[in-house]
Amino acid sequence: MILVDEAVQRLNSAGRTYGVTMRPWSRRSKHRRQVLEIEESIAPLRLPMELRSFWNSWNPASLEWPCLDGFIALRHLLERRDMEHPVAPAILLPIADWASSRIWVELASATHPGGRVFRGNVDDSHVDLWSFGISGLVELLALGFERDLIDEREGGLHRSHLEALATSRVREHVSATSPRRIEAVDRSRFPAHWLSAEGLAPNHFDIRGATHTIEEFKSAREVNSNMRATLQGFYENTVCGGPIRGCIGTFHDDSGEMQVFVPLLSGLAGAIGQDGEVELDVLSFTPNGTGFEELSARRDLQVAASMGVDDLGNDLILRLTEQLKDLDTSIVVTGLRPIR
Repeated sequence: MILVDEAVQRLNSAGRTYGVTMRPWSRRSKHRRQVLEIEESIAPLRLPMELRSFWNSWNPASLEWPCLDGFIALRHLLERRDMEHPVAPAILLPIADWASSRIWVELASATHPGGRVFRGNVDDSHVDLWSFGISGLVELLALGFERDLIDEREGGLHRSHLEALATSRVREHVSATSPRRIEAVDRSRFPAHWLSAEGLAPNHFDIRGATHTIEEFKSAREVNSNMRATLQGFYENTVCGGPIRGCIGTFHDDSGEMQVFVPLLSGLAGAIGQDGEVELDVLSFTPNGTGFEELSARRDLQVAASMGVDDLGNDLILRLTEQLKDLDTSIVVTGLRPIR
């Protein structure tokens, strides 16, 4: 696309003094295979047209520090995407790093053309709109060099000055009421097309009503240790990560409290790490470790098995459960909905 090529030429002209130039591909066949692998991985989402045009003409890895920390090489992009923690929204694809922050491009979906570029600190729960399209991002970088926005102590583009410039440029193109900051961890606050990209229905976070209090749930477990329930109360993380991917936290209401295990994907479909009032769907097992054997073996619990257990064999599941020592993972959260 003309806009992309013009933006790259402007960047090369402005950045040459600082040793910044973006180079075209020397071997087009190899990088085209990499682009196809990326497209297969993100399906049914799609690469925005301008991003595909950019990758087909220019080698993103040729743009290195002092222009940001450099763009992510195509051969490493999928690996970097899988390493995101907390896991980024499915609709965001990482394309560059900058100090302790990351830059993503919004993928295209059935209901949205994508293409917007966002920036966020790796430990923040939100991302900020930085530009419209890859050409907009490249022009922003070019403008930074043209205005000599260089950090004299660190070298490279000055972080706060470039962020202020990005914010100013975005404000020129969006209304005062349009969101420039989007929640990127709590799925219940996602825009509609981001939710759709996660495979979540529009009513996914509708509150359904409690079937038990904690006291009633505990009493019912004494009669039947394997049961389902919906509870309302307050959740607080106790332990994150560990041999089984997920969080273990304390859940309480007016009647009592208990420990619950939130598998990674179950939490991602809600608001993993969010402390506060929530509604939980739970599966209860016997608290001696056999619950995970049943979790992997029983057909009607295969959905839960894919959430954090990842179809592991029974022997490995028991060994991992033993590593959790005194932490009770017998009450597994399969749904998490913030109450607001």
